[in-house]
Amino acid sequence: VRTDELRRVRDQVNVESKDPRPRLTYTHLIIKASALALEKFPEANAMYRPVERDVALFGQINVGLAVDVNDELVAPTIKGCQGQSIFQLAQEANELIQRARMRKLQPNDYADGTFTISNLGMFGVDRFFAIITPPQSSILSVGNIRPRAIVVDDELTIGTMTTLGLSVDHRVLDGVKASQFLGEIRRLLESPEEMIRDAHEFGA
Repeated sequence: VRTDELRRVRDQVNVESKDPRPRLTYTHLIIKASALALEKFPEANAMYRPVERDVALFGQINVGLAVDVNDELVAPTIKGCQGQSIFQLAQEANELIQRARMRKLQPNDYADGTFTISNLGMFGVDRFFAIITPPQSSILSVGNIRPRAIVVDDELTIGTMTTLGLSVDHRVLDGVKASQFLGEIRRLLESPEEMIRDAHEFGA
């Protein structure tokens, strides 16, 4: 995924933002992109029920965010992501991360996740595949954002890129739907103004 535009929009919004709106990070934008993609592809926001031997869609989009706390990985959950602006998601994510690092998370903070994002880019990891958290059916892995040589219009140039990985439960999501879902996340990250406009907040 090319991230030059993602950085430009993030920096522009942060310059224009007024308190008390939180400053946006790449993680906030990835959360928003995932939430929008899950709305478009509800099949990815689902679980396999072994007793009934069928697939059930979750009623809400609750995004778990893997957080490193003193070399321990925890995944608190941002609940009810559908319909929330990127700034609302950012505020909730910041509060969860702060409570996690202060070791003040409660059991409810971990509960009811329907999808998880695991970002190891801050550790210099370029690409990896995360393990699904049952009963969820998919998890997104996010690698390091860094400059790379790329070809644009037959010309060699430098751009910033990241690598995404998607692990899925094939009882719930087949390869075609998984590819379309991941492609939608990529499209949103490469067209980030759409995510800001979705909340009617860009340039406000």
